[in-house]
Amino acid sequence: MRTGRRAALLALAAAALVPSLSRAARRKRVLFVDFGPVDDGWKAWRDPFAAELARRGFVEGRDIEIVREALVATGRGNGPEVVAAQLARRIPEIGPDVIVTQGPIVTIVAQLATRSVPIVAHTSDPVGAGFAQSIARPGGNITGVADGVEETSAKTMELVKQLIPRATRLAIFSDPRPAASRFAANFERAARSAGIEPVMILSKRDEDYVAALRELPARKVAAGLLAWTQGHPRRTAEEAIAARVPLFAPDHDWVRFGFLGAYSAHEPAPEAGLAAAAAQILRGAKPGDIPFVLPRHFRLVLNRRTADAVGVRLPPDLLLRADRVIE
Repeated sequence: MRTGRRAALLALAAAALVPSLSRAARRKRVLFVDFGPVDDGWKAWRDPFAAELARRGFVEGRDIEIVREALVATGRGNGPEVVAAQLARRIPEIGPDVIVTQGPIVTIVAQLATRSVPIVAHTSDPVGAGFAQSIARPGGNITGVADGVEETSAKTMELVKQLIPRATRLAIFSDPRPAASRFAANFERAARSAGIEPVMILSKRDEDYVAALRELPARKVAAGLLAWTQGHPRRTAEEAIAARVPLFAPDHDWVRFGFLGAYSAHEPAPEAGLAAAAAQILRGAKPGDIPFVLPRHFRLVLNRRTADAVGVRLPPDLLLRADRVIE
């Protein structure tokens, strides 16, 4: 009897250990969150990120799994809360050890969805957007790579004055919700410092931006800046060209959509900074203790086609300084 009882107890103990061993053996899971559909942009981010994580000891297929969740926007003007609810339902199913985001809108969605899962973000103005208490010590569940909007907003106003010397008023388009308005406030302050009156146009709907763009010439506003949009920036840029309004962007990558120009941070390999933070978290560090990485490189990009369409002359010295000119 004693032998049988001992065997039964050992069997129960072994069975109890199986889930624990399974959990210990489970690969860590990294969740990329962005807006769908699948495109080349996802692969362009994923591959160097995975390579950098492998260099830091986390090999995909051996130590980690990389999973992508493509969010679906339910309609213009609904805001991030609806999409965040979708993500919040998926997080327990996926079970990520760390979430990776690109851009402030997706980061807001992730922040609304979870305050417990660590988030590594490539985003603008993390303190102003409410993602961190400070750059050096974020304090919450978000860290990553920052874009340095305070410096770039001042340089953007220099660019406006050089390209539109007559501009005494600048329309700044932004979503009115807190994170967006705090981000846009950087450009508002920079405009005032440069002697330009900012005309704030706040709306959750791209349709309102389009209507306001058409009215700018009558309001004697010589140019505009799209600081934040919930929709695709291409549409607003196209409407600005149709209205012959020079429109600037907060991100040099947007210039290809038809914006006149932009000066913004350009980190050649942001994936390295994101992977470094993710590796620390996977080893047990808290995101609130990991400083945000600040940019060291910046890019000036101009669009000659847009300049011709809206009647703006691009000075030769500025063309020589530009990192890229879209012909």
